[in-house]
Order: sequence, then C-alpha cells, then structure tokens
Amino acid sequence: MTKDDSYLHTNRSRPDPTGNQVSVCHNWQEDESPALGVVNAIAAATDTAPERLQPLYESVDPDALNMLFESVSGLDRHPSQLSVSFRHEGCDVVVQSNGKLYIWLEVGEHDE
Repeated sequence: MTKDDSYLHTNRSRPDPTGNQVSVCHNWQEDESPALGVVNAIAAATDTAPERLQPLYESVDPDALNMLFESVSGLDRHPSQLSVSFRHEGCDVVVQSNGKLYIWLEVGEHDE
C-alpha cells in the first residue's frame, strides 16, 4: 500500500438498513496525522480520491487539529478523553485522541 492509496484501506461500511447513511471508522495513529486521517476517511466514505476533496482548512484548521491531539498524546490521561466534531464535505466527522475517527455521510448528500 502506498501513501497515495491508503484511503482505500479504511473500514467503510455498507449503508445502514434504511439505506440512508454510510459510516467509516479509521485509525489515524497508525502512520498519519489526525488531519490526514480525516481526509483519507472522507475519501473512503465518499468514494472520492483525496486530492478531489475540498481543502480541509475550509472546515477546520488542520494544523490546530494536529497540534491539539499531539498535545494530549503524552499526557497521563485516558486515551479517549479528547474528541473533536465538525462537518466537512457533507460528512459528520468525529476525531478522538485514542486514534479513532468516525465519518457519517447521508447517502446522496455527496453526489456531484
């Protein structure tokens, strides 16, 4: 797997039983920053190449997001205490300090 196609290896679920929502679970701690993890997970959820997505800075400051999670990584805290939520590319995004991030997308919301 190259860095360019890592978004393809995120756990993408099928739509929920109603067919209305797709969800993605991604671990950003393995080899990337939280901001890059968000981009890769949204790419997987929307079935879009990462470079075709709107820049993340249109929704959240990527540097601030990365620094926020870097600042708690060395602290003596339960790893899931910090959570940041926002919307980007029509997706609800939740990033957690335990390395997990979750993406929810309403089916049809990201149609071009």
